[in-house]
Amino acid sequence: MDLVLNAALLALLTAPLAVLALGSSRERRWVPAALFLVLLATDDLLTSLPQALDALSVVPGRWNWEGKALSLAGALAFVALSSLTATEAGLTLRQRAGSVRPAVLATFAFTAVSFGLGLLFGGGAPDAETVVFQLTAPGLAEEVAYRGVFIGLLHRALPSADGARRWWPVLITAVAFGIWHGLSVRDGAVSFDTLSGLIPFIGGLAYGWLRERTESVVFPVVAHNLGNTAALVGATIVG
Repeated sequence: MDLVLNAALLALLTAPLAVLALGSSRERRWVPAALFLVLLATDDLLTSLPQALDALSVVPGRWNWEGKALSLAGALAFVALSSLTATEAGLTLRQRAGSVRPAVLATFAFTAVSFGLGLLFGGGAPDAETVVFQLTAPGLAEEVAYRGVFIGLLHRALPSADGARRWWPVLITAVAFGIWHGLSVRDGAVSFDTLSGLIPFIGGLAYGWLRERTESVVFPVVAHNLGNTAALVGATIVG
C-alpha cells in the first residue's frame, strides 16, 4: 500500500506543473502529458517493487539492482511498444552537431561539483558494491526514464513551445526527480526530506540541459554516474 501511495503522490505533486506548462503553450496535447504522469508513477512502482517482494530480490547485496533493472526494462519496453521513437526518447548515440565539446566541459563541471558535495557532506569510504552500483545503475536507469522517455513525452505534449517555454520538459522532469528522491511513505505516514530532494532537482536540471543540448541521453547517463562516483570519492577523502 505504501508503494502505491508513494507513486500516486509523486504523480499528483508533479501534475500541477505539467498543467501549468500546458496552459502556457499555444499548442498543447493532453494525452502524452497524462501518459507521462502514468509512467512516472509506474516507474516509481517498478523501482520500489523488489524492496517489497522478496521474490524479486535476487542479487546479493544492499543496493536495489533489481529495481533499477525493472525501471530500465520498463522504459525500453515502452519505447519498443509505443509510438514514441528511440530518437524522441534520446536513445541514440548520435549527438547534436556542435554539442559534444560543451557537453564534455559541462560533464567535467558537474562532476567537480559532485566531488565538492562529497567533501562537504562526508560519509566515509564506500564498499565495493556501492562504488560499482553508483558507477553504473542509477544513471542508466534514471536517465533513460527521466531525461529519455519522460522528456520525449513532454516534448510531444508541448510541440510548439519556444523561447523559455521550450525548457518546460527539463523543469518538470527535474521537479519530479527531486520529489521522487525526497518523498517517503512508511506505514501510511508521508514525509519529505528537503535536502534529499533539492540536490537531485539541481542535478535533474543539469542532466536535462545535457539532454536538450545533445538530443541524447548518453551524456546525462555519463554525467550522472560520474557525479555519483565523484561524490563517493569526495566523501572518502573527508572520511
